[in-house]
Amino acid sequence: MRFKAVVCLALAFALAFTGPGVSAYADDTNTQTSTETTTDSTEVTTSTSDSTQTTVTSDDETTTESTEDSADSSDTKKKKKVRKGYVKKAAGTKLYAKASKSSKVKGTLKFNKKIKYVVVNKKWAYVTSGTRKGYVLRSALSKKKAKSKTVKVSGNVKNFKSYMSYKAFSSGSTQAKLQKKAKTGKYGIRTVNGRYCIAVGYGVGASIGQYVDVVLANGTVIECIVADYKGSNKFVSSNGCASEFVVSMSKLKYAVRMSGNINSCKSSWNSKVKKFKVYKTKVSL
Repeated sequence: MRFKAVVCLALAFALAFTGPGVSAYADDTNTQTSTETTTDSTEVTTSTSDSTQTTVTSDDETTTESTEDSADSSDTKKKKKVRKGYVKKAAGTKLYAKASKSSKVKGTLKFNKKIKYVVVNKKWAYVTSGTRKGYVLRSALSKKKAKSKTVKVSGNVKNFKSYMSYKAFSSGSTQAKLQKKAKTGKYGIRTVNGRYCIAVGYGVGASIGQYVDVVLANGTVIECIVADYKGSNKFVSSNGCASEFVVSMSKLKYAVRMSGNINSCKSSWNSKVKKFKVYKTKVSL
């Protein structure tokens, strides 16, 4: 009996400390559930963190795209107007690879050449002339074509254009000074800034180094520069010539030497001189 009483007391004591309706296993279960809940909560947080990170990354990409779009938009806004103009500088205008005089020279542009350009800054412009592109000093450009006066040729003009040697000019003369700036170009004709050197009559009203265009009856225009005068002739020499070309005899085209006529240089030149277009532009000597 005593043993049963002791056992009963022990059980009662145990029940009193454990609490009603709760077992040691239940405690373990609650603990596990709590742990799992915490873990799940942590995973959710991590997941939220990942989501945030993804969102941030996405935002970064959006921001980048937005920045790029903004840059494009800015570029579009900054897209400068393409203008039309002309080369006004008398000397061959240099076309540079970059907006710097120290950069490579890609070539030259002729006087009064029609071009398209975009202003880069106060000093430079980006120019397009046919297939040629590059940077040019803005001081060499003009919005308007150079003005010229037209002088019609009178007298007994023939379909003949004579020539003379550039070595015929006296040393120290204005003509000789111009030849120091000249070089022997196509067909053996002397040129300055791409323009053919010619002698004209006083009726043309142009001085040495001044730009003139020789306009033929067939519509052909020959870009020239006055290199000499044709004596006392107003327009036409006794041989019917209104424009005498200055050449290098040793480099002169063979066909010209045979015919004695500059017309043999090019078929389109085989026409009478009808008029001159005289520009104010001239080369300084």
